[in-house]
This record gives sequence, structure tokens and C-alpha cells, in this order.
Amino acid sequence: MEEKLDLIKQILESGNLNCNHGHFVELFEQKLAKYVNSKYAIAVNSGTAALHTSLLALDIGPGDEVIVPAWTFISTVSAVVMCGATPVFADISEDSFNLDQDSILKKITPKTKAVIIVHLNGIPMNFGEIGWILNDDGIAIIEDACQSLGAELYDDKVGVNGDIGVYSFYPSKIITTGEGGMIVTNKKKLAKKCRLIKDHGRTKHFYSERLGYNYRMTEIQGALGCVELKDIDKRIKKNTLNYLFCKNELQCDDLKFPIIPKNTKIAPTYINAWRFKFKKPNHHYKKKEIYTPIYKLPPFKQDIELKWTEYASKYGVFIDLL
Repeated sequence: MEEKLDLIKQILESGNLNCNHGHFVELFEQKLAKYVNSKYAIAVNSGTAALHTSLLALDIGPGDEVIVPAWTFISTVSAVVMCGATPVFADISEDSFNLDQDSILKKITPKTKAVIIVHLNGIPMNFGEIGWILNDDGIAIIEDACQSLGAELYDDKVGVNGDIGVYSFYPSKIITTGEGGMIVTNKKKLAKKCRLIKDHGRTKHFYSERLGYNYRMTEIQGALGCVELKDIDKRIKKNTLNYLFCKNELQCDDLKFPIIPKNTKIAPTYINAWRFKFKKPNHHYKKKEIYTPIYKLPPFKQDIELKWTEYASKYGVFIDLL
């Protein structure tokens, strides 16, 4: 805490609160890129902004379709709509609550421009097999790792194996800057476009070469991110131990936990056990309200039903561990 307060004081005294005049946001980008082993990292002011910017950088717009999970946080889908594209809902897997690969394949059409792979609640989705198919078809992969910074799949951090990946630093995430997000990519052209989009499309102070937005991260957020990143592995270890303890203590016929894919390292957040199957009424369990299927929400309403998404909405339970 003391280090954070000292840095905030330093920034306030310098008067350089904006990332265009300070250095902490750039430093945070460098540190995050090194941590996840990505060539480029672009800081923005939220995970939603990271998703929107990524879609725009991939030139996704009206007439395009983007396959998304029906079971996710709303920003995954709202970012697609904000681009003027159409979200196409795929079902989740019975075993993991991440996207079901067969469901993805069934949703592909000539209009499909991208798939947003969500690594939900720190549990990676292994999309290697379907990734080859999508790449061959020219369909972009966006990794929504907002809930899973630090999780690994085959020794790679989630977020770096698609065309572009995004993270969130909302207070419920493994590290926080209050609000904030980060885009990572190994493609120079995409990184350049993301930097333009997040700052009004500007190449010079008063010259914009394309439409953009004010998605900049502040210097205070950048400084907080630098400090928070120092402890990320300790937090992941602690949260993982809590997750495994909870899973072990609550094992019973009424509960079914997600199957963690082989060769993965999980990075669970404040909701660490979220996949349950009930044979008895669930009033015995203290629970939080969980996600409604996105296709049932007013802004995205579609007359469809997806088996495991419906099941999760009806029987799923979240447990707080932190």
C-alpha cells in the first residue's frame, strides 16, 4: 500500500496524470507484455474497451458475424454490437463452462469474421484443435482472458495464442487498477491499429487518420498496475489453493465441478467454483445470482435455446472464496 501511495503522490506532484505525458502506463505495458510473453501490449481504460478496440482493429463491422459464448459477462457480446456486427451465440461445454468446440463449428457461416474465446473464471479453454480450423478459414481468434490473467495452457499464458487477447483490471480480477484493461498481440499491424483506436485515431497531436475513442489509461492506473503485477503469482497460488480446498471439501453427489484441462495452470478469481449439477434442490447452498443466458437479455434477445447454457442458468451456483 505504501508503495502505491508514494507513486500516486509522485504523479500528482508531477502534474503528468495523462499517459501521453507520463511513463507509468508505458512501463505497465512493458511489464505485462513480458509477463505473458507477448510482443505488444496496449493499455486501455477497461476490459470492455479492450474488446471493442480489438474487434475494430480486426476491421469487424456491419454485415459481419462474431461467434460468442452464450454464457459470459455481457461485455463480450456488447463489444460486438458496438461495432455494428452480429453476435452469434454458441453453447458452452458440459464439462467446463467454456465454449463447446462442436457448437462453434455449427455456428460458422460465410459471414463469420471472428470467434471470441472466453477463458472463464481462470480456467483456460483448450482451443488448439479448433484453432487450426479457424485459421484455415481466415476466421480471427480473440481471447477474452479478462477473468484469467496468469492462467496457462501448455506453458503459454492465456491471451497470447489467438490473433489478439484482452485482460481486465476491474477490482474483482486477479490484479486491479480500479478500472482498466490491456490488449496483447504478436502482430505489429494489429498493435499499431489498437494504439490509434484507443486515442482518437491520432498520429499527431491534432491529426487523426481514422475514427477512434478515448480509451486511454491514466498514469495513476498504470502505476497501480506496475505494483499489482509484482504479486500476481503469489495471488494465483493462494487462490488456486483456496479453489482446490473448496473443491475437495464440497465433493458430493450433488455437485459437479468443472474439469480442468490437462497441461493447464488455473488462475481462479473471487468466484472459484462455479460449475455445479444438482440432484437435490439447491436451497441448501448459499449462492449468488448467476449469469442469465446473454440471448435472453433485452439488448441481445434471440429466440434460441442452448442446452448447457440453459442448464447452467437453472442449476449453476457461484461460491465466494475470497
